[in-house]
Amino acid sequence: MTLDNMTPITIFGLDNVNYPKYRNELIDLYSLSFTEGRYAQHIDPQAIESSLDDIMSIGFGFMSFDKDTLIGAVICLALKNDPDFPFDLHKDIQPDKTLYIADLMVDQNHRGKGVALGLIEHLFELSNSKPYTDAVIRVWNENIPALSLYKKLGFVEIDMISQTKISKEKKEPFEMKKIYMHRKIIEN
Repeated sequence: MTLDNMTPITIFGLDNVNYPKYRNELIDLYSLSFTEGRYAQHIDPQAIESSLDDIMSIGFGFMSFDKDTLIGAVICLALKNDPDFPFDLHKDIQPDKTLYIADLMVDQNHRGKGVALGLIEHLFELSNSKPYTDAVIRVWNENIPALSLYKKLGFVEIDMISQTKISKEKKEPFEMKKIYMHRKIIEN
């Protein structure tokens, strides 16, 4: 795969076997993706480690590299493992056949260059061999670049939840609106 600025990147699979090798880099990428920049929030470092460890114990994903530098990752698991999804309102979505994209992270120096698009497209190409027919992703309603990308990829908004987060600057709680988006991966 080549970035928009013609820099070649490599995509590798991520599973519970090779996760330990890349764990620290993924923790750093997660921290920089969600605790820095415009969409920053305060997240305890131990919470990041625990969340990634829990997801990777049952999930999988893909990582993108520019030479030897990790610049992006997508981490997924079955939707049945998302405790916040409003299952009772979406009976047409099968939790065990729906891929939940738990985290999509791109190094801020590589945003807007096609890394996230490449990771998601790669994920969907390879998901045909997996037992998933649908995909769901959750995004902050103020993250307009991410919302635009997901719509471009065929996701449609299906629900919204509120989560209490901690602001990075003031360390005070605030309500973050998260939009659930859905799309078919393969037709039944």
